[in-house]
Formats: sequence, C-alpha cells, structure tokens
Amino acid sequence: MTGAIIPAEATRIKNTLPAKVIEVLPAALTAEINSALAMVPAEINAETFERGNDASVRLYNIAKRIDKQRKAVGKPVADLKKAIDAVCKAAIAPLDEANNGKHGLKRRLGDYMRECERIRREAEAAQCEAEEKARREAEEAQRKRDEASAAARAKREAELPDLFGGFEDGDAMAEGETEVIHAPTPALRVDLPAMPKASGVVLRRRKVLKITNRDAVPRAYWTLNESMLRRDVVERGIEVPGACIDEIEEVAQKSQRPAGAQS
Repeated sequence: MTGAIIPAEATRIKNTLPAKVIEVLPAALTAEINSALAMVPAEINAETFERGNDASVRLYNIAKRIDKQRKAVGKPVADLKKAIDAVCKAAIAPLDEANNGKHGLKRRLGDYMRECERIRREAEAAQCEAEEKARREAEEAQRKRDEASAAARAKREAELPDLFGGFEDGDAMAEGETEVIHAPTPALRVDLPAMPKASGVVLRRRKVLKITNRDAVPRAYWTLNESMLRRDVVERGIEVPGACIDEIEEVAQKSQRPAGAQS
C-alpha cells in the first residue's frame, strides 16, 4: 500500500522536532495510521464496499484527531509567535514612521534631491537659452557688418570714376581702409549645481499602472470576485446576471465509529 509512505515521512519529520512537538504524533498513533491504511481495499465492489466504508470513516477520524492535536500543541507556539510579532512590530513602528512616514526622513531626502534636480534642469535650460541668444546676437552682428561693408563698397564705386570698370569682388580695398574682424561673442556660462551624493537613498523611476478609462479596459483584465459572487448567489439568494445556483453530487464524510468497533 503506497499510503504507508506517509507515516514514515511523518516519523522522519517528527525526529527533527522538539520534544513538545513530538507529542502531536506519538508512536501509538503512527501504528494506528498504518493499521488504517492497511484496511483500504484495492478495489471497491459488493464484497469490499462495507470494508471500504469502515476504512474511510477510520481514516477520517484519525485525521481529525491529528488535526485537533496539532491545534492543541500548536496554540502555545502560535501565541508565542504573535507575542514576538507584537513586540517587534511595536519596536519597528517608530523607526518606520521616522523613515517612511508622511513627513519621514526618506520623503524629505527625496524632496530635497528632487528640488536639486529641478534647479539643475533650470540652470541647464538657462545656459542653453544664453548660448542660443549669444549665437543669434553674433549672427545679427555679422549680418550688420556684412551690410555695412556692402554699403561702403557700393558708395566707393559710386564716387570713383568708372575708369577700370569699378571694383570686382576680390579687389583690394581702398587705400586707408582696414577690414575689422570682430571676435565672436562668448556664450554665457552658468554654473550648474551639483547633485547631492548619498549612499542610502537614490532617486529612481519606476513604472506603475495608471488607469485612465476603466470602461475602455478589456474584460479579460478584470478579475472575477468569485467569493463575493458565491456568497450573494448561493447563500443570500441574490439574482445576479450571468450566474445561478447549481447542484452537484459529492461524497460527504460523516464522523462515526466503524462497524464492529468497540467503545
């Protein structure tokens, strides 16, 4: 019977547990489990039905006794765990509030870092704007110089006699005239503030879901609350579209003494 493996595994686990916990599965109960498993018939027919029924009742009763013992022995352990959790939770609470609360340290550090980042971005934008302004001013100054030079050339050509067909592009400038080369206007430099360096906190971006229109989300993404639906339809008799009460047959276990058992 493959079911006999269960007590052996339970015994192996039991041997690793403290003495108090071993009381949950004493040796006598292990033997009773093996005896009950040996009663399970390989096939159910007219001859084995009654024996199978008795074995089912016995298995059920032993399982209930083990579970009852588990609760009895485990209650002090569970109570101790609750007490430990309560003590640790009370100790952690002020630390968590100071660090993660609405006005906690982590939030305030993040606010400061975000403000530094905002100032840095504004400084970068100001620098780009200053550089662009300087470029436009340089281009405008060059345009005016080119216009002034062209106007001076045209004036000279109009005043001089047209003995040699005037000046051509590339000719030397009139005597005494000197071309002035202006240096480009230097761009305004803005000192960018440095971001604060910290080993314990860092600003990072995390993708989160934001539902902009619930009605547009496909039904496949919505989870059906079956527990609430079952309570309303089956227990409360509420009529809900798309659901109804159905009846199925299943084998229910009754706690009773096996046939022929002695009190």
